[in-house]
Amino acid sequence: MAKYMKPKFIVIEGGEGCGKSTLCASLQTTYPEYTFTHEPRNTEYSLACRELWKEYWNKIDDFSGSCLMWSQRRDHLVKRVKSALESGQSVICDRCDGSTYAYQVYESSPETKQFFWQIRDICFGDRKPDVYIYLDLDPLVGVERRRGDASGKEMATFDFAEMEKHHSIRSGYREFFSSPDIASHTIDASQPKEKVLSDVVVILKALT
Repeated sequence: MAKYMKPKFIVIEGGEGCGKSTLCASLQTTYPEYTFTHEPRNTEYSLACRELWKEYWNKIDDFSGSCLMWSQRRDHLVKRVKSALESGQSVICDRCDGSTYAYQVYESSPETKQFFWQIRDICFGDRKPDVYIYLDLDPLVGVERRRGDASGKEMATFDFAEMEKHHSIRSGYREFFSSPDIASHTIDASQPKEKVLSDVVVILKALT
């Protein structure tokens, strides 16, 4: 009898222009049996929160922004992630709480950082991501990629941020992944996309 493998909750993280969307599109071809999803999207409530964030991101403090992201994350977790896992499908999510930490929490107060880890435990409960795959890229290269993207992809809020912010985001990711509670792999996203894909496939095969 074949051994039953518990479905996995896998997160792809990275800064602007690192190639997450390209990677996830390739993985969908490689793993058609997986559920692919994206934060903050894929539920009606998550999309509404995303629109609020786009309008108010520079008008609210980091704590308020973090609360908004966790609110949509819980809705997304219940409606998209848990439902897939309970049906036996592994999930690959484009962005999750690592993005919240890097983009919003890293530069904030110690109290906001403490709140992040506390609400993370409450939100995820016993279904935290099993592994994070971080696409690491020099922010200068990432921003150049995004601003030179002719694919028609919608520009993100932080595509227009100062370069100092992009370097801070990278530092935020590194701090997040330094936590002993986070299982992660870092991939050099400056490599050709084919090599990035093959490196990620090796990681995913090891999970099964």
